[in-house]
Amino acid sequence: MKRFFLSALLAVTLFFSSCGQLKVFKGADSIPGVETVYIGSTLLRMGMGSAGEDYAEMGKEFGVDVGKLEAIEVLSAEKPDAIAKLKPYIDRVVKEGNYEVAMQNNEDGELNTIYFSPANAKNRSNMLIVSQEKDEFDVVLLQGITLNNKQND
Repeated sequence: MKRFFLSALLAVTLFFSSCGQLKVFKGADSIPGVETVYIGSTLLRMGMGSAGEDYAEMGKEFGVDVGKLEAIEVLSAEKPDAIAKLKPYIDRVVKEGNYEVAMQNNEDGELNTIYFSPANAKNRSNMLIVSQEKDEFDVVLLQGITLNNKQND
């Protein structure tokens, strides 16, 4: 009976900790040939605890705090038909999310773009990294980055 209650408590805790997580790329996993990875806040917190001080300092020199990330989503496509379907999907997410270009680099046929979404009331933003090559299309989304204001430091 004790094992049952502990299992039930664990299941309820995991359910409620995952309820707040909203995937930005909800429909991408149904595109044939697109590989998807989603890492929620619970697993990120576990990883941050073991990474220690090095992780806490990552990104601070750029005015970005990644210590309280909410989620990471990764999409990858290598087949032409999957890339042809994924690219307009990402373009739509960028447009609907009001993402703006922070940095863009085009070198030897490889286009890399970093976007940021507008900050919310908690001064949190999303960073979207898109890498396009002839035979590969990769997307990484970091949800819940805290944008630091240098005047407040």
